[in-house]
Order: sequence, then C-alpha cells, then structure tokens
Amino acid sequence: MNAKWERHNNSAFQIIDVLARGSPGVADCGGIFSNHFANFLGNFSQNLRINNSFIAELWGVILVIEIAHKKSWLNLWLECNSSLVVQSSKNPNLV
Repeated sequence: MNAKWERHNNSAFQIIDVLARGSPGVADCGGIFSNHFANFLGNFSQNLRINNSFIAELWGVILVIEIAHKKSWLNLWLECNSSLVVQSSKNPNLV
C-alpha cells in the first residue's frame, strides 16, 4: 500500500488513503487516517471476499465514511485510486 501525505490547509481535515488490491483474486481494501499535521490517527484493512477491485475500493470508501462518522471526524479528505469510484460518488446511478 502506497500512501502519501500532503498538507492541504490549517483546518482539521483527516487525510485518508483508500486502496484496494485483487481482481483477479480475492480483493482487500485498507486505509490510513492522519490529521493535517501528518499525525497517525489509525488505519484499517478488510478482506472483502469478492474479486472485483472496483467494488473493493467502493467498500473501502464506505468503511472510511462509517469509521469517520463513529469518531465524529466531520471534515474528510478522501483519496482514492479509482476514478470510477470518484465518479460514482457524484452520480449514484453508476453503482
């Protein structure tokens, strides 16, 4: 998993990288949480038992939002490698 950190501004954004691997093969997803000072806040990984990297990245985004909601992290910066996942967040009819 490759992760990069970039300071976006002085607000309390959570920087999150969501990556998936698989397809063909069983797909996994994972993410890294840090604040705008690059302090590590947590991470997650999940074996999804599916073989589609698009669905794995989509589930990764869903898991990130669920985790952030539980921790009351309201300002999110989400990075995702899949342009289709990004487009589906703008147009739910794609999913």
